[in-house]
Amino acid sequence: MKDFIKKNVVLMTILSLSLMFFLFLAAVGFVEWSKVNKSQTALLALRTDIQKLNDEKPYPVKDNLQNIKGDWGILNDKLWEINQLFGKPYRKALQEFAKSLGTDQAKLSLAWSEFYRKNIQKNDLPEQILMRFLKNYSPEQIAGAKKIFKENAEKRSVEQISDSNINELLMDALGIPRKMSPDACKVYIQNMESALFKFASSAEFGNPLIIGEKSGVFNVYDKTSLPPADHISNIIRHYKLIEDFTYRMKGAGIESVKSLQKLNGIEGANDGQFITFSYKIEFAAPSQALRKLIEDMQGAYKDNRIYVIRDIVFSKINDDMKSRISSAASAATEKPDSRTKPNQPLPPPLLAPDIPFVLGLSDGITAELKFDYIIYIGDELKVGR
Repeated sequence: MKDFIKKNVVLMTILSLSLMFFLFLAAVGFVEWSKVNKSQTALLALRTDIQKLNDEKPYPVKDNLQNIKGDWGILNDKLWEINQLFGKPYRKALQEFAKSLGTDQAKLSLAWSEFYRKNIQKNDLPEQILMRFLKNYSPEQIAGAKKIFKENAEKRSVEQISDSNINELLMDALGIPRKMSPDACKVYIQNMESALFKFASSAEFGNPLIIGEKSGVFNVYDKTSLPPADHISNIIRHYKLIEDFTYRMKGAGIESVKSLQKLNGIEGANDGQFITFSYKIEFAAPSQALRKLIEDMQGAYKDNRIYVIRDIVFSKINDDMKSRISSAASAATEKPDSRTKPNQPLPPPLLAPDIPFVLGLSDGITAELKFDYIIYIGDELKVGR
């Protein structure tokens, strides 16, 4: 073997170098194969993740992005429609106003808000901006539209609407809450309280509603003092709530109201998007009238009002009377004791000295109802810069 190596030194050298080169190539190949294998594994995992994403969401292609934007617009429109149900007493009047101008409420409100934001100046009054906005239409169109607005707004309102305040109501419908001076607000409070008492005691829109003048049911704010300027918008909102609720009570057949109390003050609960006024009312009515009132409150969204009933407690007015009459009737049917003479008549139970005479039994109840009234304010426009 040694001789063979000595005789073939060159051959052995070549073979040794070849073996070393082979081993080096094998090592390099193994390393590269490991890298490729790892890359393939990562690629398969990435493909799996992509497939999962594609299964869950649309491919981010141009058409789908346009569809997403379109869906977003539809959702915004639906949200706007829903928000309009929350405490918008003049919405129907505004819809008819816009219709008479050849447009609809959504387009008119959008055009108004854009015009208002572009044209509001530091010292401008909102009414001045409204008058400039209405110049886009002819005087005849505006006169006719305001007449239609007035007719619709007056359908469920005790407030007198005239040329002196119709622009305020129109701006309120367009997103600018009503404002007035403290002196004017004091007069407004007195007028609304008087008008509500007059309406409640009338046969208009249902039977008269009995309310004591000293009960404070319609007293939103102390009418002997001037209200602070920052309370005025909410004072008006409270009166629009009470006005609407009075219509609903009369329509349902409520007979009398003992008290109406604000549970969270003039300001209510305000989160920047919605204001919630909480109330408690005590009243007397037939049980069917209570059911009708609850149904009417639940369906108030049709008139762009949202009431949420929180609690109700009621009791029958004549429960005690029925108990006394039942006891007397039971006593009358008992067998006479052995000391009673057989021919001696029993006294009529309902005419006994301690039992009142009752002509029939009614289903009258007294009820205590707690509810929330919710107003959307997220679309209101700021006055001034």
